[in-house]
Amino acid sequence: MKRSCMAALLMACMLVFGCNQKTTAPTMADGSKNMIMVLFDRGIEDSFTPKQVEWRNEVGTFMEADLVNRLNRTGYSARLIQARSEYTPAKGVYLLPVKITSYNPGSQAARYLVGFGAGACGLDIHYELIDDSNTVLISMDDGAGSSRGWRPCVQKLDNNIVAAIGYKL
Repeated sequence: MKRSCMAALLMACMLVFGCNQKTTAPTMADGSKNMIMVLFDRGIEDSFTPKQVEWRNEVGTFMEADLVNRLNRTGYSARLIQARSEYTPAKGVYLLPVKITSYNPGSQAARYLVGFGAGACGLDIHYELIDDSNTVLISMDDGAGSSRGWRPCVQKLDNNIVAAIGYKL
């Protein structure tokens, strides 16, 4: 009985304190937020079929919004820009170009019928973090796969980007 109570208490503490970790963005010396300008490239090529373009647009639209939201929730001041010319270098303002380098939607039918990772989708990206002096602070290739569809891939990669930025700044 004593052992099971201790195990239950330990599990409750792990759940409350371990799963509720909040990442906070570093701030500038004056306490103001760092600004992250996200420049997203869906990696669409002329050789793509209309379906491939549709898939890239679907994933890209979700990833753009999710990444900006995650950065803002973490404590950065983030916004999406459409062209590099919208980025004006300044102290505490960073450019974050993100490019989808590969996307395989997998097979939804295989995911449902077979399971066990069959038909998994995969998403690969390249991203950089550039400061006001045009110094590349981060240059990273990253990828994720999921047998649950593309959204978990996007969420995993967005989490990785936010963590890498927090570590570097």
